[in-house]
Amino acid sequence: MRQPKVNTLSRLAVALTLAAACATTPRAPPETHAQPIAARVLEAKRSIESLPICREEGSCRFLAFWDFDGTLLRGDCSEGLNEEGRAVYPGLAEVAIRRGLSKRYGPGELPRFWREYRALEEQDPVAAYRLLPLAFAGARLEDVHALAREHFHQALRAHYFRSSLDIFRALEAAGIENHVISASPHFFVTASSDTLGLPAERIHGIRLGVAGGRLTEEVLEPVTYAAGKSQVVQEIAERIHSSGPQVFLIAGFGNSYHTDGDFLSLIASRKLPAGSPVVVMINGDQKKAGQLEGAFLEVRQRETVEGR
Repeated sequence: MRQPKVNTLSRLAVALTLAAACATTPRAPPETHAQPIAARVLEAKRSIESLPICREEGSCRFLAFWDFDGTLLRGDCSEGLNEEGRAVYPGLAEVAIRRGLSKRYGPGELPRFWREYRALEEQDPVAAYRLLPLAFAGARLEDVHALAREHFHQALRAHYFRSSLDIFRALEAAGIENHVISASPHFFVTASSDTLGLPAERIHGIRLGVAGGRLTEEVLEPVTYAAGKSQVVQEIAERIHSSGPQVFLIAGFGNSYHTDGDFLSLIASRKLPAGSPVVVMINGDQKKAGQLEGAFLEVRQRETVEGR
C-alpha cells in the first residue's frame, strides 16, 4: 500500500517545537566542586609530608572519614530512596524482610516494621537505628551479607554521588586512607566494599554480636550515630598511632548536622602541623545547623554515577 506523503513543513515545525522545549528545560549546573576540594586535601597532605616528622617512609598516616548514606550514596542503603512520590530503589531493610531474613517481621509485615521504625525515629533516633540491625537477629550473618552484596551490585552502586566518588578516589590514589562510618547496620554497609573499592575493615556500621554464625540481639558499642561516630574516629586514630606512625585526621565528609556534626567538628578542631583539615557538609540542611552554622565547607550535589 502506498504511504501518504508527510508535509515537510509540518515535520520541520514539530522538530523546532521539540527543540525549543528541550532548550527551555532547566538543567542543573555542572558540579565543579570535587576537584578543588580534593586539591585542598592533597595540598594539606603535601604540606605535612614536607616536614621532618614525615621524613622516614611510613612515619605519617593520613586519614579521611566519610558518612555513607546521603554522603557517598544518594539516598539510604537501609531505608531506600523515594523522590516525588516515586520509589527510586528499595532499601536493604525492605529487601531483606521480603526475603524472609527477619524473624521479627515476616515478609508480609513491612508496614508494621515501618510504623514501628518511624515511631521510634520521632521519639528516640538511637533506638530507631538499633532496631534496623535487631530486625535481623537470628539470621545467618552470611545470608544477610550475601543479599546486601547482591543489592549493592545490582541496584545501589548506580546511585553513588559522582562528585563524592571523584573525591574519594582521588584521596585514596594519593595515599590517604578513607574510612566510612555509618549509622546503617554493619552487615549492610560493609557489603559496599567491592563497589567502593575499599577494604571492608575500613567500613563501620552498627554491629550486632554473632554466635554460631548467627546474629544475636546484642548491640555492640559504640553505636555509630552522632557522638558514637566520633568515638570510632578516635579509636581508629589511636589504634594506628599505637603501631608507631603519626596520624593526621585530614578530611571529613557528612550530610547531616545532627548525625555527622559531632565527628566533623572533631576533625575540624584538630590542629595540623601545616595546613588545615578539610571538612565538608554535603547537601546539609542549614536550618538545622545551629551552633555549627558556617563551621564546614558547604556543597550541593545531585548527580550520580549513572548520570541522574
